[in-house]
Amino acid sequence: MNKGTLNKIVALGALTGMRSTAGLTTLAVAHRGVARSVMALAAVGEMIVDKTSLVGDRIDPLPLAGRAVMGAGAGVLIARERHENALLGGVLGAQPRW
Repeated sequence: MNKGTLNKIVALGALTGMRSTAGLTTLAVAHRGVARSVMALAAVGEMIVDKTSLVGDRIDPLPLAGRAVMGAGAGVLIARERHENALLGGVLGAQPRW
């Protein structure tokens, strides 16, 4: 995997660790289409839900797993877009960064 791809996956994975939809929203904003609008709405929804008591602490199992899955998704998309190893991209994107 080249350094540029690795850096982008790690950066968006770290961003996803802070806000679960942030990595995928960043990718969607860089592209055209319906994904851009859907992810923008998801990001707003996440911020609203995060302020309620519906979601536990960020280190509770469910929120942590959600951020790992979203980070993995961002890593896979970046790797596929750059014709790199998607599995490795997913694993790198899912790594927890608190």
